Amino acid sequence: MLRKRSNKIKDESEWNIKAILLESCFILLAVLLALLLNEWNNERNNQKLIDKILESAQQEIAENLEIINQTVEYRGQLLREIRSGTRVIQRIENFSDLADFEFTDKQALSRFLDKIFIEEGALDLIGNELYPAPDGGYLMSFYGAAIKINMDGKDLVAYGPGNIQLRTANLSDVVWTTANASNALIKMDFETLTLLADIYSTQKTYHEISQQALNLLYSQISVTSAMEDMYWLENELQSKYTAFLSRKQQ
Repeated sequence: MLRKRSNKIKDESEWNIKAILLESCFILLAVLLALLLNEWNNERNNQKLIDKILESAQQEIAENLEIINQTVEYRGQLLREIRSGTRVIQRIENFSDLADFEFTDKQALSRFLDKIFIEEGALDLIGNELYPAPDGGYLMSFYGAAIKINMDGKDLVAYGPGNIQLRTANLSDVVWTTANASNALIKMDFETLTLLADIYSTQKTYHEISQQALNLLYSQISVTSAMEDMYWLENELQSKYTAFLSRKQQ
């Protein structure tokens, strides 16, 4: 009788252990499934965020490309005029009819220019020496830059790098700044991340060069070299924008 009772207790004990182990397995499986589901949900949300960032970046870059296209056209024309000496910074119409001296009279022309500088408040240019230009006309220093003075029909024209408008391209980086703040970029594929980082890094350099050019312009120092850098970066951005947008369309 005792042996039967002992066997019964033993059987119940073994069954309880098996039940506990089975229940533990179910609990562990449920926890694992919950973790996997949570991880899958997080990955899905991260991918949605990355897709949204890429969509917004594509739109922002497309808008920046439109802006840079216009700026490249303007800057290229401006630099071509400066390089070739054909940029008009001042034109006095019908000079040959109004003046009581000949253009070839350097001393009289110098006094005439001094009078104009006094009227315009450019007193630091008074008495600036005129030098014969190799291909005709005269050369003089104008706020540190060489300008050429010559006749265009009856008009007296000054050619040079003056009267420059920088027209810096106002390029947006809102998407990149927001993406960096959200830490979503760590989940983006490396190739796309590298392209975007390169684009927005070039944009940052462009804005820095533009600010330097603006400072030079306000200080009346020759800004041509800074404009050359701006033009190079504008062409670089134009190429990078186009390459990125073409990649997204493939």
